Amino acid sequence: MDRMQEYIDAIPPRHRPLFARVSGLILKEFPQANVALLYEIPTSRVEKRRLPIAAHTRAGRPADDSLYTGAGRQSQPHF
Repeated sequence: MDRMQEYIDAIPPRHRPLFARVSGLILKEFPQANVALLYEIPTSRVEKRRLPIAAHTRAGRPADDSLYTGAGRQSQPHF
């Protein structure tokens, strides 16, 4: 199993649909995006721009109720 799939499998089941939806929206809008783990976080990259999407606590453990994006300098929880 690859590291990306391990990350997704560690997301609590109730939050996987939202993670999949956000990831899908990014790829729909930017089909040329390259998605890879960057600092152990799934990150979409288009040219020099990056957008990490993370479902974890800051300690790196799977979260019960947090989804973060890399908007700005600090990650912001979205639920």
